[in-house]
Amino acid sequence: MAESHSPSSSPPSSSRWGREASNDVEAETIHRPQEVAERLDSALELNNITARKIDEDALSILLESDGCVDKYRDALEQEMEDEDTVRQEVEASLMELGRDSEDESEHTESQRVEIENNGNSSKASSVSHVSGEDHHAKDAPSDSTGTSSRRQSCRARKSVDYRFHPLNGYKARLSKPKPVKIRQRAFNGKTMFATKCLKPSDGKARGYGVWPPKNAHTKKGREQDITCDICKGQVHWMCAGFKNDDPAPTGEWHCPDCREQIKRGVPPKTIEVAPQYRCIRGNCVLRDKQRVERVEGDEEEYVVELIAGRKAISRNEDKSRNFVYLVKWWGYGYDDMTWEPPSNLEHHSGEIDDFVKEAARLELPLHKRVTLLAEARKYWDENGEERE
Repeated sequence: MAESHSPSSSPPSSSRWGREASNDVEAETIHRPQEVAERLDSALELNNITARKIDEDALSILLESDGCVDKYRDALEQEMEDEDTVRQEVEASLMELGRDSEDESEHTESQRVEIENNGNSSKASSVSHVSGEDHHAKDAPSDSTGTSSRRQSCRARKSVDYRFHPLNGYKARLSKPKPVKIRQRAFNGKTMFATKCLKPSDGKARGYGVWPPKNAHTKKGREQDITCDICKGQVHWMCAGFKNDDPAPTGEWHCPDCREQIKRGVPPKTIEVAPQYRCIRGNCVLRDKQRVERVEGDEEEYVVELIAGRKAISRNEDKSRNFVYLVKWWGYGYDDMTWEPPSNLEHHSGEIDDFVKEAARLELPLHKRVTLLAEARKYWDENGEERE
């Protein structure tokens, strides 16, 4: 006869419920699967593998025992099947997410490799462009779409206003620049425009003609000129030997150089045309640097001899500089030079161009604020101020 156990007694050592279990044990067995199932649910929610394994083993033991009622067995079997289905779906979803993350990492790695390959191919293509088109076609990237995933290697930076930059705050306390002191002409009168006065010659004789003596260096003698009808060269009135009150010739006038060539049998039409806008006499009177003789009735005027310096005084909105020019006047020394604005020299663009060319020939720094010729540096310093 089988040995009976009280409800408080422990089950047999075989861990199985015997066929001779008492009613109390059978009643306990009926409620036991529900408890085990609840623990299994809790373990499944907490993803506790150890507790889930223990409860699954205990639940399988209960299902195999004869003491378990059929309806609980069927319900528990269906519940376990549902749980297995849910678990499989969860595991499948996790595996799918894992594959997606692996695919994404592989895609990211492939993009990185592609970017490196594109960078190397672009470097190779730039080198091959120098060596030949064949190397360029060989090193170019093989992307069929023609698009590149290379990102921009540099970002546009916001410009920094260093005047108010926190690391350069002391610059914000800079005072306004001092006004530039410009020495203007101390004498009154108009400036002789280049259109009214022929430029001096270059000092070279054009021929073997004998020129007449030069007359007085007067206002009319330098302003009025005469043109040769053969070489079309121009000569100052005083360089041509005319006096201040001589009338202009009524017929053709030939310069001494052209007359000499005609005497030697040179056809007039073959004589070379003389340089324009300059006196063709080699020893022009304007090269003598004589003072202009004042004649009664002459208007007080001053003539620009040359530009000896340039000084920047301000900037325009387009960052271009505004200059004043150091003018050497005819009949006055270098110590009488004055700074003149462009408005007083609007007809002297030739003299300004001559100054720039001379400064470039002497390799003077035209980018600096003040540029002076050697003659001007004796009386003016590097800041454009008159020396004491």
